[in-house]
Amino acid sequence: MEDKWVKFSLAVLLGGAIAVWGGNPAGPAAAAFGLWLLAGLLLWRPRGFWAYERRPLFIFLALGLLAGLLYGSTGARHLAPPLELTRVPIEGRLTDWWLEADGAQGVIRLTAPAEGAGDAAAARLAGQSYVLRVRGDAAGLAAAGWADLNPGDWVRFTGNILQPEPPPGGGDFDAPLYYAVRGLSGKITAGSEAALVRNGRPPPTWLLRLGVRRWVEGHWPGQEGVIEGILFGQTSRLAEEDAERYKATGVYHVFAASGSNVAFVMALAWALCFFLPRRLRILAVWAAVLFYALLCSGNPPILRASQLGSVVLLGRLGQGRVSGLRWLALTALGLFAVNPLYLKDISFLLSYGATWGILVVTPALTRRNWLPGWPPALRLAILVSLGAQIAITPLLLLTFQRLSLIGLAANAAVLFLLGAVLELGLLGLLCLWLPPLAYAFYQAAVWLVAVSDALLTLLARVPGGYVWVVNPGLWFYLFWYIWLFLWIGDREKILFIFRVQARRLARLTGWQLNAAGAAGDAGKQMARVRRFIPLAVLLLLLWNPWNTREGLEITFLSVGQGDCIILRTAEETMLIDTGPRTEWQDAGEDVIMPYLLSQGINALDLIFLTHEDLDHTGGLPFLLANMPVARLGLPEAGRRLSLPRWEEVLSGAARAGLNREDIMYFKAGDELSFASGLHISVAGPAEILDLEEDGSNEHSLVFYLTYEGYTVLFTGDMGLPEMETLRARGRIRPADFIKIPHHGSKNSFDAAWWDRFAPRAVFVQVGAKNTFGHPAAEVTDYWAERGVPLYRNDTQGTVQLIIRKEKWDVRFS
Repeated sequence: MEDKWVKFSLAVLLGGAIAVWGGNPAGPAAAAFGLWLLAGLLLWRPRGFWAYERRPLFIFLALGLLAGLLYGSTGARHLAPPLELTRVPIEGRLTDWWLEADGAQGVIRLTAPAEGAGDAAAARLAGQSYVLRVRGDAAGLAAAGWADLNPGDWVRFTGNILQPEPPPGGGDFDAPLYYAVRGLSGKITAGSEAALVRNGRPPPTWLLRLGVRRWVEGHWPGQEGVIEGILFGQTSRLAEEDAERYKATGVYHVFAASGSNVAFVMALAWALCFFLPRRLRILAVWAAVLFYALLCSGNPPILRASQLGSVVLLGRLGQGRVSGLRWLALTALGLFAVNPLYLKDISFLLSYGATWGILVVTPALTRRNWLPGWPPALRLAILVSLGAQIAITPLLLLTFQRLSLIGLAANAAVLFLLGAVLELGLLGLLCLWLPPLAYAFYQAAVWLVAVSDALLTLLARVPGGYVWVVNPGLWFYLFWYIWLFLWIGDREKILFIFRVQARRLARLTGWQLNAAGAAGDAGKQMARVRRFIPLAVLLLLLWNPWNTREGLEITFLSVGQGDCIILRTAEETMLIDTGPRTEWQDAGEDVIMPYLLSQGINALDLIFLTHEDLDHTGGLPFLLANMPVARLGLPEAGRRLSLPRWEEVLSGAARAGLNREDIMYFKAGDELSFASGLHISVAGPAEILDLEEDGSNEHSLVFYLTYEGYTVLFTGDMGLPEMETLRARGRIRPADFIKIPHHGSKNSFDAAWWDRFAPRAVFVQVGAKNTFGHPAAEVTDYWAERGVPLYRNDTQGTVQLIIRKEKWDVRFS
C-alpha cells in the first residue's frame, strides 16, 4: 500500500472509528495518538522496520489520526434527541410517497413547528425529515385523503412524532443511528385525515417509477414487487414468499440497490454510448449513474456506490488510470465528513468491505490462478463474489451470527441473470412512451426472474443451506484479517521484515540463532505446512476450548414485552421462557438466537416454560427448529395441557425430535440438581385451579434456584390467586434475588406478601412503552421505599446477575 492518499484516508478513518465506537473518545484518543507518535519518533530507524516510511509522512499520518478522532467525536450531533409527542398538529412537504397493500409510507419534511412541542423543540422540528407511516386499506386511505397525495404536496394532519431513545445498555437495534445515517430524525404515524395545503410537483423520477409499477402490475400481476426491488431497491410490495427465497439463499442483497446495480448501470450506459468519443462517453456514463441514484430516491447504499463510480469515471478523464483503492478510501472519507456515524452503520461497513474485497482480494485470487479452465464469465462471477465474501465474512458473522453455505453458488448463478433484469427494466423505463418496446423489455425481464426464482427455489431446498454460527471471539476476527493481509500482500517483503525483527529480538534477549540456517529450515518447513496453518488456527479459534466459565450468569434478556432468562454455568445452559412472537417480531429469531450465538452458546440443556402465554413461548418454535435442545420443562397444569397453545408447544417439541421422556412436568415439591451444584426447588403450581383458558398466569411455574449459598426466586406471571396458594401451602422461603412476576403488573402485587422477603435486588422483564402500564407505579414505589435496587429491561436493556463464591454483581449489556 504505497499510495499516500490511501494511507492518510485510512488514518483519518481509523481515528473516526475509535471515536464513534468508543463513546467518550478522550481515553482512546490519547492512547492511539501517543502510541502512534511513540512508534514514529522512537522506533524509527533509517533501515529498520519503518524504513519504507519517511518521518514527515509518519507524523502527517499521526495528525490525520488525531483529526479523525476529533471530528468523529462530533458524530453525536447528528442524532435527534429523544422525543415523543402524541396527537399533535403536523404540517410538512412529502418528499417521497408510496401506497402499499396495508397502508402508505413515505418521507415528510416538516415545514411548520409542531404545536405542543415547546418552543425549543418546535424550533428543532421545523426542517427535519421523518418517515411517515399511515395504516389502512385502499378504501380507508382514499376516504381519508391519503390516496390522492403525491411527492411534493404540502399536507396537514394530526399524528404522533417519535424520536426514539438509544437502546438501553447499548444493545438491541439502534433506531437513532439508523435514522441519523439516512438523514432522518425519527418517524411519524398519522392519526387523522390528510388535509391538502397545496399541490406540489412530483419529481420526474418518481413519476417514472410510478409508470413502471403500473405497467408491470397491469401486465404481470404479482411480479411488480420483485421488479421494483431489483430496479430501485424498494421492497414494500415484495411478497413474503419471494423475500424468504432470496434470504434463504443469501442473495437478498439484490434488493438493496447498491454497488452491483451501479456496475450494471455503468455497463449498460457504456454499451449504449458506443458512438461517442471517449471523454463524452465517460461523461454520459457518469450522468447515467447520477440519474439512477435519483431514481432510487438517493438511498444510502446507492449514494455510496454512485459516489464511488462517479469519482472513478471522472478520474479516467485524466491522462492516467485512477486507483480504485484510492477512490474507495477517498469516498469513505467524504461520507465520514458528511456524517461520522457512517462508520458505525453496518450497511456502510458491509458495502465498503465488499468493494474492498472486489478491488483487492479478487485480483489476488486471479493472480493465483483460481478456477483455471473455467469459462471466463463464470470464473469472473465466482471470483468477484468470493472476493467480496472473504472480505466481509467476519462482519456477517459478528452482525447476523449466520453463514450462508450456498450463498456463493446462488450469487454466481443469478448475478448476471438479475443484472440482465435490471438492465432490461431500465431499458423498458426509457421506452414507456413506446408501449411495444416497453412490453418486450419487461416480458424478457419477467422471464429471467422466473428462471432465477426456479434456481433459487432449488438451492433453497439444499439441507443446511445456511447455518447459525457462535461468536468465535476477537482473536478469530483479528487472525482472519491479519492472515488475509499477509496472503494478499508482498510475502517476500513481509518475511524479510519478520526475519530482521527476529534477529533484533534475538540480540536483545541473548538468544543464539544461526540466521541463515534457521531462515532456510524455516522456509522449507513453512512451504510444507503454510497451506494448512490458517485453516488450523481458524478452526482452533472457532472451537475456543479455553473459554471456560466461572460461577452462574443469569441474563434477563431484553426481548420487548415478554420474558426470557438465560441460566449459564460452566456445565449447563438453560432458558426460562422464550420471549414474545408478534406480527412484527419473533424474539427467537430476532433476539434470542443471535444473542446466544454471540455468547458462544450453540445448544441448550433445558428450556423451562413458565406458562403458555405467547409473550413467554413465542420464540420457542424457532429455537427448537434451529438449535439443539435436550429437554423441555413445563408446569404440571392438568387438563390445561390440552389447550391449543400447549398443543402447539408439544407438537413443536415433537417436530424437533424430543421424545416423551425429554419433556418434564413440574409441580410444587419437585427438586432438580445439576452437575455445577445448581439446585432447583419447585414452589408452584401448588394446585390445579378450575380456571378458563385466560387463567394461564395462575398455573405459572414458580421455583427457587440455589447456587453458592444464594437463592433466586423465579415467578413467571403468577397472580394473586397463585401467590395466596403458595402462602397457604407454606411455599414461601427467603430469597436473595427475585424476578418480579407479570412484568410488574399491579395484579401480581400484594405488599403484605412481599413483606416476607428481604431481597438484595429485584428484576422486572418489561418492554419499553408497553400499552399495559407495566411496571405499575405501586410496584416500583414499594421497592424504592424499601431501598431495594430494581433493575428493568425497558430502561436498562439486557441485565446480568453474576453469582460467584461469596460475591455477586449486576451488569448491563
